[in-house]
Amino acid sequence: MLLSTKSNTFRVDCVGSLNIITPRYVIIMADVLFSIPWMLAFMASQSNLVESPKPLLSLLGHTVRQDQGAWIIDLHLFNGRANGLLIAPGEFRLKLEGWVSNSRITSHALPRWSSFSFTPNVNRTVYTDVIVADEDSRRCREYLTMLLWAKDWFRSDSEFLGKSDNHPKMSTYLSSQRSDSLLPLSLGPGEKMYIRFRIDHQHTLYGDYDPLLGIRTVELSLGSFIVREVLALDREQYLAQPKYSWPNPPDERRDTRYFISKPDSLHLEADVYGHRAYRYQELPVRYDTRMNLQFWYLIAAGTECECCVRVGQNKDTPHAWRQLHGAAFEEPLKTVGRWTKFERIVQIEPEATKLILEFKITGDPNVGEMWIDDVSLEPLNGSSGGGP
Repeated sequence: MLLSTKSNTFRVDCVGSLNIITPRYVIIMADVLFSIPWMLAFMASQSNLVESPKPLLSLLGHTVRQDQGAWIIDLHLFNGRANGLLIAPGEFRLKLEGWVSNSRITSHALPRWSSFSFTPNVNRTVYTDVIVADEDSRRCREYLTMLLWAKDWFRSDSEFLGKSDNHPKMSTYLSSQRSDSLLPLSLGPGEKMYIRFRIDHQHTLYGDYDPLLGIRTVELSLGSFIVREVLALDREQYLAQPKYSWPNPPDERRDTRYFISKPDSLHLEADVYGHRAYRYQELPVRYDTRMNLQFWYLIAAGTECECCVRVGQNKDTPHAWRQLHGAAFEEPLKTVGRWTKFERIVQIEPEATKLILEFKITGDPNVGEMWIDDVSLEPLNGSSGGGP
């Protein structure tokens, strides 16, 4: 309780003691209380001038590319600190996980969990089981391969991100890297660090053509520092088809006298041992696809043998091989004396992985010749069923 007089102010506390506060003391206390807000404002303004610590590494961006049934992810990091950085073995770890599916594939219609935990100084490639099965055709795995480097061979970030595969210095460097040479990695002040990892879908029928789709999270740990990024791998960038093509026949089986396209054509001779037939190397094909087979042929006048083309399909797995007899056909070639174009739609079986193409001269007597040129096998647009 406060008691006031003209000369003094008295405070009586709860136990009855009496404290005397002089007027001069009251004025000093009032000045202090008035100054506190200004002092707090000054301290706050000075604290803003103190530079906050920069992160160990900052993520500048990432790109995603599809390579057939695989994903290639490039990460671009920057050392913004004044000090250099040495990434030692055991300090770097990559974690990648997410739910994946692909509605085009029956066994992948429902999402399945895929998870990697990867230390590059132990092994540069690891795998995770997405579908566990005893049969090769049913089993599904994803393989993760990683590379990292701190060599700046690019004029700009865009030159690196998504366009660095064909850079001559980089190609030589990456091809020479071993699993034990990824770390340690030295990164100077202001230098950039590049990380590339590839996710391969290993599935007998679908792995080469259908990437697994989903939103995944990637976590990079460098000691106590962690970088996280979300990767949108939920859309195919294109419908993958085999990149292989038939090689040219050997020189002894080619003839420069007759052709549709220079400089030569495949030549079959009934009266030469071993030249009555020619079977092209088995060609990888995408399962369940409609293909357009085309070629030109010329049967010499006076040929008395039968000429034909045979097409077959196989299912080739790591531990088994089976010919799909119901998909094979043989068709005679009858036009004689002039170049004739052959064209036919071939339906690739749902289990097929390879296609066989063979040209033959059959029967007796051994009289006849045939030339074949401009052989092609192309997928029809929109031929693959289903969607991502």
